[in-house]
Amino acid sequence: MSHIAETRHYAARARKLLDENDRKAVRGILRIDPLHGAIIPGSGGVRKMRYALPGRGKSGGVRIIHYYKALDDMVFLLDIYAKKQKENLTRGEINEIKKLVGRL
Repeated sequence: MSHIAETRHYAARARKLLDENDRKAVRGILRIDPLHGAIIPGSGGVRKMRYALPGRGKSGGVRIIHYYKALDDMVFLLDIYAKKQKENLTRGEINEIKKLVGRL
């Protein structure tokens, strides 16, 4: 099972969007399947995972941006946002995340 690390940015946003049970569920999913979600093109291997919120389904849920570093068997939780806030990351956001991943 993979280890999970939350960035401060992710943790602050996750506290606003998910209750503790949902946060544990997300970590559990990624511990078992660190490659869960679609790779974001041009991101250097960063993935976007859909997570359904109770009563809203996946389309009304949140998107979790994460990166799996296989060498260390570590999943880094980088960002989270509600789908209703935005559909996808901007090219600028993807570039910033790619830089961050290069430092991990």
